[in-house]
Amino acid sequence: MSAVYWNGGSVTRHPGFRDPRTIDPPAAATPAETGPSIRGLAPGEPAGTRVGQGSGQAGSPAHGRSPERQAVASAEPEPEPVTAHGAMTVRLVLYGAGALAREIVDVLERLNAHETAIQLQASIVDPGIDAPETFRARPVVRDVRTFAGDDSLRFVVALGEPGPRARAVAHLRTEIGARFATIIDPGVLIGASSRIGAGAVLLGHSSVTADVQLGDHVLVNPGCTVAHDNVLEDFATLSPGVHLAGHVQVGEGAFLGTGACVIPKIRIGAHALVGAGAVVIRNVAPGRTVFGNPARPLPTRPLRRD
Repeated sequence: MSAVYWNGGSVTRHPGFRDPRTIDPPAAATPAETGPSIRGLAPGEPAGTRVGQGSGQAGSPAHGRSPERQAVASAEPEPEPVTAHGAMTVRLVLYGAGALAREIVDVLERLNAHETAIQLQASIVDPGIDAPETFRARPVVRDVRTFAGDDSLRFVVALGEPGPRARAVAHLRTEIGARFATIIDPGVLIGASSRIGAGAVLLGHSSVTADVQLGDHVLVNPGCTVAHDNVLEDFATLSPGVHLAGHVQVGEGAFLGTGACVIPKIRIGAHALVGAGAVVIRNVAPGRTVFGNPARPLPTRPLRRD
């Protein structure tokens, strides 16, 4: 279980999203107290239950999440809990050195201003990617195995598109058994009953209301609204200014473009793409691209043979 940094505090239990200005700093939690709740479990739920699984439809194959992916998720061992309150310093590595990485560094600076001790150690870029030798005065590393064996490190994948983000997470897990931190801007409002998955990134001026479930490595860009009872599966991505009404389900790896709006009780399938400014009033099939107001599937064109 990775630590969650939120509003200058660190919480490792859900529900537990409370304004730290109204409560005393938490005492060091024991493994029995923290449990696996960072992965979307409430205290007392059985291990292996993940965001999007259970009796809801969001985790079903019809919604685009394969049974194989669910089996892998359920079989993952729960790491020991990690807390980051008090005087503990968290050593963080970013995967990526682009625009999203810069935004995350800005979040880290705001969190550190609230007495959260997060130290950026380095950034990782893939071999062959054109990048400077340093990023925000930290080294840029090409080989993830540089960090092998250092269990004190936590990783955040700073890639805006869900496909590359999923591949990077798989690469980090396979090569070095990486553990991931969840980063939440101090300006994000989160309902006490909501659940946030490991490795998720929530940027400023967004709102996550009651009984929302965000899966692992979800990205919520600035200015988004995620209303009550929504489910966003792993690697789902909301571009800036996306607004989801209540009871919306967004499948694994789906991408919603800037300013898209979704009315209540809509299901957006896995790996679907919703265009910028689209107004979604009907379900979107897995892998489908829709755009416009109201949103319609992108027409297919026959290949031209000259």
